[in-house]
Amino acid sequence: MRVTLKGSDVGYVVVVVASFVVVLLASAVSSAAGNVVHVRHDREPNAGSSLFPAIPFVPALLVGLAWLLDQWHDTFGSWAVITVLVFFVPLQVRALRMLESQLHSLAASNVSKVPDESPTVE
Repeated sequence: MRVTLKGSDVGYVVVVVASFVVVLLASAVSSAAGNVVHVRHDREPNAGSSLFPAIPFVPALLVGLAWLLDQWHDTFGSWAVITVLVFFVPLQVRALRMLESQLHSLAASNVSKVPDESPTVE
């Protein structure tokens, strides 16, 4: 059995792969942002994020959007979604690097950036 893919099918495969990359980067950015908040509140940086809602829905949404745009013009939707994702990835990488450097500087300074909010006993 031989499987052949048309140009638009390859575009959909690339959209799915690129959407997984974007979901993983967004998860990493979310975890890094949570860790920055943890360190600011003098807690251990062990924040995480869930992949469940994003993994099935984001690729399905983007493939659906590509398919709808492909109905307007052949392979336009795939290329449009791929182009947006290619420009979105460097923004996510930049945000991740900024958050990681902020996390390292906060951990190195070991000083809380949030005033003590514990109740005082008088």
